[in-house]
Parts: sequence; structure tokens; C-alpha cells
Amino acid sequence: MKDEDVEVEKVRNLLEAGRYDLAKQLLAPLLASWPDYYHLWQLLALAHLGADEYPEAEQATAQAIAHNPQEVSLHLLMARVMVQWDRVGDSVAWAHRALELDPNSAEAHWTIANGLAMAGKHLDRALWHAQRARDLEPESPLAHTVVGTVLVSMGGRATRQAREPLEAALRLDPQFPNAWNATGLMALKTRRYKAALRAFITTLQLQPQSENGAHNLPLAVWALVSRGRWWIFALLIPTAVLSAFAHVTGGAASIAIHLAGAALLAAGAWWALFLRLRNVFPEAMRLAATNVLRRDRLVRPTWTGLATGAAIQVLAVLLPLGPASPGLAIWGTLLSSFIGHRVSTARLNRATKALTAEREAQWRTVVTPTGRPTPQSPQSDPSQPAAGGTRWCR
Repeated sequence: MKDEDVEVEKVRNLLEAGRYDLAKQLLAPLLASWPDYYHLWQLLALAHLGADEYPEAEQATAQAIAHNPQEVSLHLLMARVMVQWDRVGDSVAWAHRALELDPNSAEAHWTIANGLAMAGKHLDRALWHAQRARDLEPESPLAHTVVGTVLVSMGGRATRQAREPLEAALRLDPQFPNAWNATGLMALKTRRYKAALRAFITTLQLQPQSENGAHNLPLAVWALVSRGRWWIFALLIPTAVLSAFAHVTGGAASIAIHLAGAALLAAGAWWALFLRLRNVFPEAMRLAATNVLRRDRLVRPTWTGLATGAAIQVLAVLLPLGPASPGLAIWGTLLSSFIGHRVSTARLNRATKALTAEREAQWRTVVTPTGRPTPQSPQSDPSQPAAGGTRWCR
């Protein structure tokens, strides 16, 4: 083996080990000696991409393409750089360029599908690309996951249709975090909140650095907390009965009813607001669950409102307030839960608007040096028939 081949192999091993700075150091003298060898530029781009140095990764990939413009993998590498740089429009454009060179590139098809769905554009077209990728690579869990993710993004009845491709992906690879995240989104949209929470927990167990899992987990927790309001409202019935019974009984029996009733209500509220949620999490993640309940900006207002309502009910039974106890408990519970829920939904609406604006910004192409393609409308792409769309599945 030639010395330069040995050095290239060392670079590959360093990239696999995540030692990107050392890989760049080894590549510098190689590129000085063979500046026209596209594969060295490709390896340099991967080193920069691994180090989250996106402008440098783009430049290195552009150099590789300049030396070998017909190499499909280089255009797909540029698409990867763009999507990790949050430039989804550019990513779709580069994937289209790869598809022009190789119409049977499954990676190009699922990159287009993911990009279109992430931007919320042309979802029917995205679905066609996702299904085409699955047809080309039926044993790829990612291909099935992309189909499922597209269907989830389309909403409505399509969301339920996502179950089949996502289950197929997990049969192929039960440890595939993208499939678990998409499964969680499907469950969340179909209001199966415990299933959603478990799927997002599995996503984070398999890939602790998953941004999608970290973003979606509090949404599932908030949905479960919001559903818990019916348990808190149900406690109003024993609250009214116990406070009235304690009022008419009098004497030592009344004191016993006040104390025992308050203890029972406190235990019920503790189960509804804490144990019911915490027990969904595996033992190793229960501390994290407690932190989400206490600190998450979306979950905390709703949980605090319900906890305040439960505390009012406990006090209404514990204290001898007379006939006014049931009314105070009802109005206090309703008001505190309403305020908490409104604060959470207002924050969720602001976050949703910000995400929508971010997606629009990601879709727009930034004007850059000549030679970069611009996102073309899928409707003008002659390589596909009219038919069938997703959200980015990283």
C-alpha cells in the first residue's frame, strides 16, 4: 500500500472515531500534494461537518464537486451539509441535482421528502419521493421511517396510516431512534399521550443528544398533565361531600372527617399530578421527569395551576369554612387550572409561530457564489410523476 493510501485510511479511522481536528491536520499535507483529488476534499468536508463547521464544510464539498461534478455522493454530501446548517431549501436543491445524475438514488429521494416536509411544502410530492425511496431500498429502516414521518406531517387520516411503515422500520431495526421519534409524533397527534411519551423516552435513551426527542418529550408530558385536569376536577365531588358532611356532623367526628378527608384528597392529587406521570418514565429517568414538571416552560404553568386547584380543595375540606367550602373549592380549582392552561397554551402558540418562521427562513435560498443550485419547485421537476410528502427525520 502506498504511503498516501495509508494516510487516507488513517483519516477515515479518525473520522469514524470523531477526532475531526486530527483528521484535518492529516489532510492538510495530502491536499497540498494532491489538490485535484476530489476524495481528499470530500474527507475534509466530512471532518468540518462533524465539527459543526458548516461554511468550511460547504467550501470543501464545493471543491470536491468542482473536481468531480458527476459524482452523486458529493451532491448528497452537500445536501447533508445544508440540512445540518438549517438551509433546507438548499438541501432539497442539491438532492434534486443528485437525482438528475442518478434517478434511482434512494438517499436523494428521502432527502427531498424530508426537506419538503420539514418546510411544510408540497407534501403530496414529498410522499411520492418517500415511497420511491422505500421502493428502491425496502430493507432500509430509514426509508420506511421517512414514509411514516411524511404521513404524520400530513395530518388527518394520513397520521394513522403512518403506523404500518413505522412498525416496519422498527422491525428492521428496533434500535432506530428516528423511527421511535416519528412513532411518538404519530401517537401524540392521535392523542395516545402515554404511548407518545414512552416513544420519546426511548428516542432519548437510544440517542441522548437527539434534539427532536428533547423537543417533543415536554409536549407529551404537557399533554398528559393537561389530561390530568379531569382527575383534579373529579376530586371536587368528594371535596363537596366531605366538607358538607363535616359541617353537619360537628364535634370530634367533624374534626376526624376534616383531617381524614384532607389526607385522602391530598393522596389523590399526589397520584394524579405526580405519581401517574412519573411512573410512565423508567426508573433511571424519573429524576428528569421531576425536573420537566418543575422547570419546563410549557409544562410548569399547567401543572402549577392544577396543583393550586388541588391545594384549594384540600384546604376546603381541612378548614371549617362551613357551607361556603364547596363553592370556594369549585371556583378556585376552575380559575387556577384555567389560568395555568392559558399561560401554557400562549407559550406553545408563540413557540409554534417561531418554528413556522424558522421553517420559512430555512426554505429560502441564500444568494451565494455561482455554481450553487437554487431550490426548484417539485412541480417543475420532470423526473417524477404527479402524486404523493414529510418532516425532517435526522
